[in-house]
Amino acid sequence: MPPKHQIYIDRAEFVRSLFNDSTTANILLRVDNFHIYAHTSILYCVSGFFKKIFKLFARKIKEDGNNFLFHDYSCNREIAINKLYEYKGQEKVELLYDIIDFQNFIAFLYGYPVETRDQDQLFVLAYLGSSHKFDVPELVNFCDNVLYEVWNKQQWHVILRVSKWLGLKKLRCQVLRYVYNQGELMFQRHAKKDLDEKDWQIMFVLTSGKDPLLNIDNILNGTYNEEFTEDNISKNINNNADINNADINNEDINNDMNDSNDDDMMLIDDENYNDYDQSMEIAIADYEKLYKPPTNDKRNKHVHWGPETFLITDDI
Repeated sequence: MPPKHQIYIDRAEFVRSLFNDSTTANILLRVDNFHIYAHTSILYCVSGFFKKIFKLFARKIKEDGNNFLFHDYSCNREIAINKLYEYKGQEKVELLYDIIDFQNFIAFLYGYPVETRDQDQLFVLAYLGSSHKFDVPELVNFCDNVLYEVWNKQQWHVILRVSKWLGLKKLRCQVLRYVYNQGELMFQRHAKKDLDEKDWQIMFVLTSGKDPLLNIDNILNGTYNEEFTEDNISKNINNNADINNADINNEDINNDMNDSNDDDMMLIDDENYNDYDQSMEIAIADYEKLYKPPTNDKRNKHVHWGPETFLITDDI
């Protein structure tokens, strides 16, 4: 009898072998007129969104006697943003993704590792795994752990907003730690206006010399009870700023905010930054040539198509 770890490895290999397997699939996923064969049982087990969807359709599937499903998950370009700085807290918004991003996402659900360390691709995968889309916490945590190490400090204000949107807890704490370490001038002139109540609580933990990650779940769910005031936090930031940042001045901070890294194209505001290489930007026109969109230009967020068409609303 083989050892237990070998059994688990063999089972994992078997699940991976089912990825895009037309002979065993019972659902066809479509993005931009490209299709991926999948299995409802696997999607159900790893995605909170798919669990809701399949429960919603379970009765109808049973009544119709049709066990093969067709679902369209093309990105809704009418509300999609192409770059991270475009996210301003909109209630209904998508982060632009294509068939390659979606294939990588589905492959993760089947047990394939995420190979990319590109920040733009990781943010897109984090969006697909977030509670705003397909609800796969394991993928969000993976992206969080990588981005936590490689994030672009020069775009901290954009990344802070996006980390809160996508639920990237470690990255959020890391950005706030960076702001805290820059001292009072940075905090008062550039950061204070971007903080919400939970950010203030994280800053309070930082000023106490503790690791906010140890309390992050309590902070985010509202059960963290230590009292704080903004004035006390500001005073502690001024007193505890790193000695290496003691000579920071306003010009340095402004330069830091205006500089950018060409490797992180989704972060760059091309209206306010004129020096980066436009040829490196993701070209929407090229994607539209490669991936011909459906003939129906009116794209809903999630559509089940077949003999009948159903609009799946955001209320599920």
